[in-house]
Amino acid sequence: MNALESAAPRIPMRDFFRNPQETQHRVSPDGAYIAYLAPYESRMNVFVKRLGGGAATRVTGETARDIYGYFWKGDRILYARDFGGDENFHLVSVDLSGQDLKDLTPGDKVLAQIIDTLLDDDSHIIVAHNRRDPKMFDVFRTNVITGEEILIARNPGNSVGAAAEYWLDCAQRAAEFESAQPGRCHRVRYEDLVADPERVTAGVLSFLGAAPAPGLTEACFRAAHDPGPSDYKIWHTSGVRADLVGSGREHFASHARREGGGGADGAWACPGARHRSTSGAGRGAGLECRAGDGGCAVASCR
Repeated sequence: MNALESAAPRIPMRDFFRNPQETQHRVSPDGAYIAYLAPYESRMNVFVKRLGGGAATRVTGETARDIYGYFWKGDRILYARDFGGDENFHLVSVDLSGQDLKDLTPGDKVLAQIIDTLLDDDSHIIVAHNRRDPKMFDVFRTNVITGEEILIARNPGNSVGAAAEYWLDCAQRAAEFESAQPGRCHRVRYEDLVADPERVTAGVLSFLGAAPAPGLTEACFRAAHDPGPSDYKIWHTSGVRADLVGSGREHFASHARREGGGGADGAWACPGARHRSTSGAGRGAGLECRAGDGGCAVASCR
C-alpha cells in the first residue's frame, strides 16, 4: 500500500473547538506594541508586547467568558464584558500594565453600545447605555481614561418626537445660516424637484455657476446603479397622493391600530409641545402643517 492509499490520520474532535494559540493581532496606534487574544485559564484574554520583542504582558484576566473582540484607544485596550452570562455587556478600559481596569458603563443590568470610536480622539468615545431607563438608551461622550461621561443626547422616549426634535435642530441651523449668508444659499423644495426636475436642476446649476445640462436628470434616472437609500425612499413614497397630504393623523392612527400600535396619541404621535415648535419653524421656512396643536403624526407636516 502506497502513501496515497494509506488511511488519513484521525483529527481529534477537540481540535475543532479548542481556542487558538493566538488570534486577532492588532498594532497600537503609535506602532510600538502589538496586542492579541490568547488563552488564559481556558478563556481568551488580551496580551500585549512590544513589536521589537520581549515578553508579552497579559492585560486582562477574564475567567468566566472569553473576550470575543477588543480595540486600541490611544495607549489603552477597550473590550466588552458581561457578568455571570447575563449578556448585559459593559464597556471596559485597561492600560498596558493590566492594572488600571475601569468599567466605563457601571451599573446593575446596564447594557452598553458603542456609537462612535472617535478615531481622531485618543481619550473619548461615544457610548449609549440604558442606566437611566432599561427601555431607553441615552448617548454619552465618555473618557476612556477616567471613566467620566457627559450626556450628549437624552432619549425622549418617543421616536416621532425625537425625529421632530432632530428636524427642528437642523431646520433652525439652516435658517440661521441662510439669514446670515443669503447669497450662499439656494432653496430646493422636494415637491418642486419631483414635479419639474429639469427646471429645479437648472436652478441649482445656475446657483453653482455651472453650465446648463439639459436632460441631466433624465440621464440620471436611466443610469444603472446599485440600490441606495434614495431608491428605498422613492419606493416607499411612490404611493403618496395629493389627497393624502396633510392627512397623516388619520392615516397613521388607523395604521397603528391595525398593527396594534399606540394610535395618534401613542408611539406614532408627535408630542404637542414639540409639534408646536416644529410647526413654527416650518411656517418660518414657508412650510405648512394641517394638524392641530394637540400633536400630529409624522406625515401630517409637509
